[in-house]
Amino acid sequence: MTEVVLLGESRVAGTADLMQLYVDAKKAGFNRNLPDEIAANLDPDGNHVFTLVLLDHRADPSRNLPTHHRVSALIKLRDSGRPFCVFLDLAADAWPKLYTMDESKAHPRDELNRLRLPMRLVEMEEVK
Repeated sequence: MTEVVLLGESRVAGTADLMQLYVDAKKAGFNRNLPDEIAANLDPDGNHVFTLVLLDHRADPSRNLPTHHRVSALIKLRDSGRPFCVFLDLAADAWPKLYTMDESKAHPRDELNRLRLPMRLVEMEEVK
């Protein structure tokens, strides 16, 4: 069964999954990603909220990028009570693996911070 994805739908990820999205986006060549200085200051126990704003985004077909979505993200930073707001591109196949809002309420906070996305064996040095 194909999952229906709606604009304005929101999902939640822990920091481990956000870092995997960051690495994957760099590797794929997406042009909206976390700034490196923000990635370095993520709250290790933070939860981050993504809202879908562009479905199957392909602004430049000549770049032959993987199918991806653009999201508005509220990012929890270390030692900050205010979220960092940013637009991010993420692989379309990652979206359904993130927690729905209802799922995030049903799981203990520490469980949200376990890696849910499939880990890709990419070292950070490879993507810089």
